[in-house]
Amino acid sequence: MIKEMTCILCPMGCRLTVSGPAEDPESWKVSGNGCPRGVGHALREMTHPMRTLTTCLRVRGGEKQMVSVKTSVPIPKERLLDVMALLKGTIVPAPISLGQVLVPHVGGLEADLIATAPVLGKKEGPSSP
Repeated sequence: MIKEMTCILCPMGCRLTVSGPAEDPESWKVSGNGCPRGVGHALREMTHPMRTLTTCLRVRGGEKQMVSVKTSVPIPKERLLDVMALLKGTIVPAPISLGQVLVPHVGGLEADLIATAPVLGKKEGPSSP
């Protein structure tokens, strides 16, 4: 088995190659890494790939109609589409502050969905001096 990937741990973007028998992960060899972190990244990517989910949610009563969000920690790559399906139709109330937890333990995972931008509430009527 030979698998190629790009390391995303730093801006260098090393082209990594993982080789070895597919049934024996202990014997896999990683090449192309410019630093030791690339080896760990390649092996984790082969055995348990994780991703930070970034998306937007609709906002009710806010100066903006959408708020950008991300998971507080990476989640299993195979759960990304499931979590996105769960979030479809989710509407969160304004005001929203930066870093606010909008959906705790999203999809039953150990990750919270947090706001990556603030959204102020709509101003009701004319403001008084």
